[in-house]
Formats: sequence, C-alpha cells, structure tokens
Amino acid sequence: MTERPPLCATCHLVIDWAEQVDGGMVLCPACGAVTHSECADRHAPNCRPAQQRDQERLAAWSKAVRGW
Repeated sequence: MTERPPLCATCHLVIDWAEQVDGGMVLCPACGAVTHSECADRHAPNCRPAQQRDQERLAAWSKAVRGW
C-alpha cells in the first residue's frame, strides 16, 4: 500500500515534496499544519490554535495591566 501524499491545510491540493524542498512549504508553529508557502498567509488568520493562543496572551496582559 502506498502512502498518500500530504495535502495543503489551506487549499487542500497535494504538496509535492520534491518541489517544496526549496522553501515552498511552511509548517504552522501553532497547529503543525503544512501549507504551500503561498497559502500560509491565508492559513494564519484562520488558525484556531493561534487565535486561542493570542486571546490567552491578551487576557494575561490585560490582567497584568489591571493588577489582578
């Protein structure tokens, strides 16, 4: 049985490792999704783990500013 090629988390097209070795592939640090480099900007605003992380950071900062 052959292994299925990975799909881009944004456009859902196949990521061809041979073409992506030169930096055309991006790994999302928040969720670990693999995207084409040209799709990374579209993935970032919709990444739920990143949104949650940012909300938690904002809440912690707000709490610190208020002195709670």
